[in-house]
Amino acid sequence: LLSHSLLDSVTTGGKGVGWLWPWSDERFFAPWQVIKVAPFALSRYATPYGHQVIFSELLWVWLPGVMMMGVLWWYRRH
Repeated sequence: LLSHSLLDSVTTGGKGVGWLWPWSDERFFAPWQVIKVAPFALSRYATPYGHQVIFSELLWVWLPGVMMMGVLWWYRRH
């Protein structure tokens, strides 16, 4: 849950993250938005914007995740 809300806070769209709900309706974004918002229509992934979305997800979500898994795997083996 924490990683999902953190990733949502760095996207380029949406209404922000309701970290203080139910005590407050205020929504938050991180100081930087680097992950492009994914289109709802699957066909839009074949457009230049769709390619930017895929690259953004690979760079800011998958690459750090794979690197973290590698570090944890290495740490566990030693």
